[in-house]
Amino acid sequence: METVKKSNLGLIKSVFNSNTDNIQYYSIINKMFNGKIDGLEFAKPIIQSNAGYVLWKSNTPGPYIPFSELKDENQKRLATQMVQQALKTIENKAKDFNESIDFVDKLIEIPSEDSIYFTRNENKIRVVLTEW
Repeated sequence: METVKKSNLGLIKSVFNSNTDNIQYYSIINKMFNGKIDGLEFAKPIIQSNAGYVLWKSNTPGPYIPFSELKDENQKRLATQMVQQALKTIENKAKDFNESIDFVDKLIEIPSEDSIYFTRNENKIRVVLTEW
């Protein structure tokens, strides 16, 4: 796994409000989708509490470009569509796993554009979410 981002624990607010919850929900996501949904991957949080940061790791090789730094409007539009489609897939699949709608609603709260990364490998575009 490659590091996508390093986040200072004091500066981020996780979607799930606790680092323990992030690890638990990462496990649920992996059970549902093996970590990837239609070209989108939830980065794995590796919490370094004593050092005060979280490493966000991805199985998708880099380089990783923050969504906020994409210059091409077509790339931004495509990445946005991929995220929206993936979240719809998550909502449908969560129902099959009997996960609460609260789980899905929280996932939909992407903290900021700086949490979304874009990469291209083997002519495939991938989106990697961090700080979820």
